[in-house]
Amino acid sequence: MEKSYRINNIIFTTLILLTLFTWLLGQVDIVGDITKKIDGKIFFLILLTIAVIKVQLIGDFFMHLNSVKGFWRWIITLWVILTGSFIAIAFLL
Repeated sequence: MEKSYRINNIIFTTLILLTLFTWLLGQVDIVGDITKKIDGKIFFLILLTIAVIKVQLIGDFFMHLNSVKGFWRWIITLWVILTGSFIAIAFLL
């Protein structure tokens, strides 16, 4: 059980750090500096990728889908891929 708590703490800390990172990127002063250096579409894809990673981590470790087999293991992954793809297509087109 101790190993499970340690992994969950690491994942939870990673989620917090990713959330803080995306929040910092979304601040007006930082965004102004970043968008001068990179394209807005690339910036959007970075934020979308971080969101997709966070959803996958939550599904795998806090919904415990990494331990099941078959279709239920892939349902969150398929949902994340489809939703992320539709959002990216809608934004980029």
